[in-house]
Formats: sequence, structure tokens, C-alpha cells
Amino acid sequence: MGGILSWDLAENEPFVTDYVVYFGEDSVSTDVAQNLASRAYFGNTSVGINNLSIPADTTLVAYAPQLPRTTQIQIYTLSSLAEKTTPTVQVIVDAHATVSGVAFPDKDLDPAELGGDVSWLAPAAFAERVASYMVYLTESVAGASKSAIGTAVPSGILTTSMPAETPLKAFSHLVVYTKSPLAEQTTPAG
Repeated sequence: MGGILSWDLAENEPFVTDYVVYFGEDSVSTDVAQNLASRAYFGNTSVGINNLSIPADTTLVAYAPQLPRTTQIQIYTLSSLAEKTTPTVQVIVDAHATVSGVAFPDKDLDPAELGGDVSWLAPAAFAERVASYMVYLTESVAGASKSAIGTAVPSGILTTSMPAETPLKAFSHLVVYTKSPLAEQTTPAG
């Protein structure tokens, strides 16, 4: 996951000095000890700043040893005396947008050369979060040793052309990645 996490500034809390952000499990309890055990520190920011950047490709797996069921982001206010016991909670929605139906009928008749149109179907879910698509020749279905075919294809366009006489080299797969305004997905479709 990744992006800019933002929240409303604390109102009527003149003693707030900081906001502290944690990844947390399913629910927030009134039991302070249970809350401490069911969260993992992510970062903090001073009062007056109501956002925090989560780097692209931040994986919740990194927090799994502490929190195997991480499902939310918890934002606590902090004063010079203590951290508030009840946070603001944002449920994590893992937006996973992958194309399907990748097709490439090779029109180049020369051996070890490719050319023709590449097409695909839009993601079934979260398609509105796709800014563009990138098409690559790769050495594996997972996208190893990728070489771009052209430039980014804008969202809403589901085809691009591979120039005639494109060398096959050691490539064995043609894959399509979705790209959000934040980052390119890490696992392609092909």
C-alpha cells in the first residue's frame, strides 16, 4: 500500500502536541493494555500537520510478526502528559487492480521478431484507481528482466502497438502492469 494518509485536525484540544500513527488490528478496545498489544508504530507528526506519507509498496507483512491481522490505521493525539486512549480509525482498503485477457497475435512473420497489437481487459475491481498501463516483454510471467513496449498507455485505452521487427531476444512473456498515480503494481498480468 502507499499514499498520503490525512485526517482532520483535533478540535478543542489545546494541549495536543503530536499525532501518532499505528497499524492496528480489528478493533480498538477500552482496555489500554490490549490496545498497546494490538498495534505497531508507523510514524508521527507535530500538531498542525494533518498528514503522513506512506511510501509506495509499504507491505503489511512487515508488521505481521506483531500484528497478523492488521486491518486499520489508528491515529492517536499526544499531549505533553500522555497519549489519548481512543484513536481515530481508518480501515485499510487494499486496492488491487490487475488486467486480464492479455492478447497478442504476432503479425511479424520473421523468426525471432515480434510486431502487432497488444490488448487486455480493464481490471474488474478498482479500475478507477488506474492512471495508466505499462506493457513489457519479460523473461518470466512474474516480470523478470522487463523491457518496455512503448510508453505508458492512459487509463481507458486497452491496446497498444508493438513495432514490427521488435527483437524477441531472451524474452518469453508479454505482461501488462497497472499504474496508479502513486506507483506501478509489483505483480503483472500476462
